[in-house]
Amino acid sequence: MKWARNVVRTCMDIKAGERVQVWVDEPLIGQGLVLVREIKNVGGETLFIVFPDSIRPIEKFPETLSATSRETDVLIWWFNKLTTSEHPAILSTIARFTGDGARMAGAIFIDDDVLENEMSADYSEISKRTEKLANFIKGGKDVHLTAPGGTDIKFSIEGRECFVDSGFIHKKGIFRNLPAGEVFVAPVEESANGVVVFDKSIVLDEIKRGLLKTPITLSFRNGKVLKIEGGEEAAKLRKTVEEAGKGADVIAELGIGTNHCARLMGNPMTDEKVLGTAHIAIGDNVHIPIGGKNEAKTHIDGIIGEPTIVVDGKTIMTKGKFVFS
Repeated sequence: MKWARNVVRTCMDIKAGERVQVWVDEPLIGQGLVLVREIKNVGGETLFIVFPDSIRPIEKFPETLSATSRETDVLIWWFNKLTTSEHPAILSTIARFTGDGARMAGAIFIDDDVLENEMSADYSEISKRTEKLANFIKGGKDVHLTAPGGTDIKFSIEGRECFVDSGFIHKKGIFRNLPAGEVFVAPVEESANGVVVFDKSIVLDEIKRGLLKTPITLSFRNGKVLKIEGGEEAAKLRKTVEEAGKGADVIAELGIGTNHCARLMGNPMTDEKVLGTAHIAIGDNVHIPIGGKNEAKTHIDGIIGEPTIVVDGKTIMTKGKFVFS
């Protein structure tokens, strides 16, 4: 299957003799076994772990697994679902395994549809586009993000690393999503002022997924969310942020999608990769290693359609279209 070859050979570049762990939840047993077979085909050593529905939610991954981090070259985890209460366990796992040098890929809301579309894209093409975009942002300072839906926010990225999520996860100690296709950077936390309108999607429920019925408007001052306005979904976001506590209301990320096969489906793992969109996240940007300084229990992305992005006075995207070919 193309998606399995993409993961093992192109994206993770697994070599003979490497020690690989594959973690899946119960709905993805079959897909996990396909990955294991492809890893075996390239000569990798595989530990296959299934987390059954009967033990969910997972508040903490077993120490017997976490203790294997130093002996692991690659960890791939794909879950079909993840509850809010399980986020801290995932964040802790990312920090531990990448801290010990493993290269790590993971995502939620994975199913056959995602594997046969977003994960089966031409990742060489995505990589070229993503690297080119990153070169326009690297070393930048001031960002101005606007969109027809009402977004109008300014913030600083001075001194922050610009990350390339091209799908090529070849270096030790890094974590990226698969499917992939975005450039992302952590804004300087205290610098964000203005309004962000999520007008495409945001996922706040581990079961129900879908595009936004009503846009959600977030007002930022000095990096923190002052107000969350909108309909029922905005009320749910307010509750999620309040329950998460400290740091959950702080700007965490700017991301720009680069995957030409990605679709808007109400799934953050596909939506934030869609070519012609941008996303802003609030919450954690430390345990999810994107170069920030804000720790929180959650990391929530909202998708913005047709963005215009200006970095240091230079326009890199106009209404969802890159200024470069």
